[in-house]
Amino acid sequence: LVVAALASCGVGVCGGGPAFTNLQVTRAVDASGHVVRMAAQVAAFSHVNGASAYEIAMPSTQASGVAALAVQDRDGNKLVVAPMECAEADASRGGSRGGTTATPAGWCTWRVALARAVDEGQVVELIVSAALPHALRPHPAEVAQNDPHLVLLKGDHFFTSPYATERQQTRMRLATDRLESIWAATAEPRNAAVHGDAVVIGPFERIEAFETSPMEVHFETDAPFVTVTRCEREIIVAPASLWSPWSWLVGGAGVAIEEVYDVRNTGAALRGGFSRLEYASRGARGNSFRRLAAELPAAARGVYYRDSIGNISTSTI
Repeated sequence: LVVAALASCGVGVCGGGPAFTNLQVTRAVDASGHVVRMAAQVAAFSHVNGASAYEIAMPSTQASGVAALAVQDRDGNKLVVAPMECAEADASRGGSRGGTTATPAGWCTWRVALARAVDEGQVVELIVSAALPHALRPHPAEVAQNDPHLVLLKGDHFFTSPYATERQQTRMRLATDRLESIWAATAEPRNAAVHGDAVVIGPFERIEAFETSPMEVHFETDAPFVTVTRCEREIIVAPASLWSPWSWLVGGAGVAIEEVYDVRNTGAALRGGFSRLEYASRGARGNSFRRLAAELPAAARGVYYRDSIGNISTSTI
């Protein structure tokens, strides 16, 4: 008599072992603007039947800087990503949402619901995208007007994961080809090659689950750090009435919208005085911003821009 048991696993860890192994990870990191964007193509091999979720993991120091994270599969399906969960600094939570393998302290995870369950021996292909708006730090924090604007990007050699990875490689795009240095916690950058404004990191093989290898990239950028610190929107809905006190504002029935933004350049602070003559002579160079762009509905009319002291700004629509 032969009895066969099939295990069904709905989470990233099942039956005392990981549900997946990453066969191949190809990661692209775009640091050409002030918001760092990451996209990783992942091919994951399932070790169990009925695996319905895949997990993403980052150290909490990196995860706290993620403003948006999205995942889609090979067919273009946008997958549901559960809110981030973090293990406490002094204890690890029991299992990965029901599994028996603990998430290490100081790590955060996202649970991704797959479009369809994956059985043992099958491979699921995913694209993981993330935006990190504060990953770049001015270094030094203060510069003179004509000094180069240098920034520091702290990251990792690896696409960190709660699963072991057979092979992975990263290609990083910088804002310029003016690279100051690459620092690694291992004293020497691991398999890093520089080609103009591109840095190729890896390939690496046989990376353990939750393995990290911190690195820092110091380079020059002209990208302005445009940051909205406050936004208020006022919407006025005018009825189709000649007697409405708002009809004159919107030209009859319709909607009038006014948005108020507080905008700052959060790059390196200016050290010393400011010269408008030198600013004009540098043209488009430097990390200052001379214009702001907005996307408006095609039916919008009567558009204007006004600064805090009442100046009507020149605009092109």
